[in-house]
Amino acid sequence: MTLDDTQKAVQVAHETFKTFKHSTPAQRQGYLAKMHDLFQENLKDIARLIVWENGKSWNDAIGEAAYAASYINWFAGEAVRGYGQVVPSSVGGTRNIVIKQPIGVCSLLVP
Repeated sequence: MTLDDTQKAVQVAHETFKTFKHSTPAQRQGYLAKMHDLFQENLKDIARLIVWENGKSWNDAIGEAAYAASYINWFAGEAVRGYGQVVPSSVGGTRNIVIKQPIGVCSLLVP
């Protein structure tokens, strides 16, 4: 991707987040479940890219792609378990409360 491609992807994600942040945990689980299904449907293509980019054997690439898919599936399950928690405070009479919620877009550059 070029710098322009990256900036466009971040901008599109930022615009999409305006509505996504109001989605329910069940909806977010559905999005990730669909992503997992699409990933599984295209596992051989993903493995082929791993072979081309990293020079791995076909069996290693299939295993790596399947392992990556398992993470998507796990996070889909976690989407509906966004429980908050009360964390002990060093200040007497005070409670720290953690609320899990979508907060924004991030970008990651992978060489």
